[in-house]
Amino acid sequence: MKKSNEWIMDYLRDYGVKPSTIRVKVLEFLLNNRIHPTVEEIYSNLIDDIPTLSKTSIYNTLDLFSEKGVVNVVALCEKELRYDI
Repeated sequence: MKKSNEWIMDYLRDYGVKPSTIRVKVLEFLLNNRIHPTVEEIYSNLIDDIPTLSKTSIYNTLDLFSEKGVVNVVALCEKELRYDI
C-alpha cells in the first residue's frame, strides 16, 4: 500500500523525527519495499530521485530511525545490516 508524503511526514513527526526530503524518501522506500534492504540497496534505488544523496546520509537517517524506534536493525551477519519497518 503506497503512503502519501503527508502521511509519511506525520508518521515521522509522531516518532519525534523532523521530516526532510531524504528521511521521507528513505521511509517511503522502506514502506514500499519490505525486503529488509541494505544501505546499498536503498542508496541505489534513491540516487536517481536525489542526485546529491550520499551513503553517509542514508546511514545517518537509518541510525536516527533506529534510535527513535521507526525501524529495526536486522543483523544477518557481522558485516551486513538490513532494515525493517
